[in-house]
Amino acid sequence: MGEIDVKLKDVILKTIILKLLNDKETYGSKLLNTLDNISKGYYKLSEGSLYPLLYKLEEDKLIENYWSTNEEGNMPKKYYKITKLGKEKLKKQLEAWEIFKQRTEHIVK
Repeated sequence: MGEIDVKLKDVILKTIILKLLNDKETYGSKLLNTLDNISKGYYKLSEGSLYPLLYKLEEDKLIENYWSTNEEGNMPKKYYKITKLGKEKLKKQLEAWEIFKQRTEHIVK
């Protein structure tokens, strides 16, 4: 993976996490698996990379967490969900991404 790939991925990763949490509240390891599966391995993160991003999104009030057990009553897990502020930020980021994508594709084609 080239240097530009790493920088681009870092810039958009928070938006992707917000989008996934907007689609469904989930816990960290499930978020990692979903991200890996949807991106076909392109966004394969370790827990050590994901959790600092989640903590930053929480600090910025874009997501929040809560503890819950699943249907089988297993040990509680920390779930994450997007906040109203996070939804507003996501909407703006997706609009900005669309403009960026269109203008960039126009230039490089």
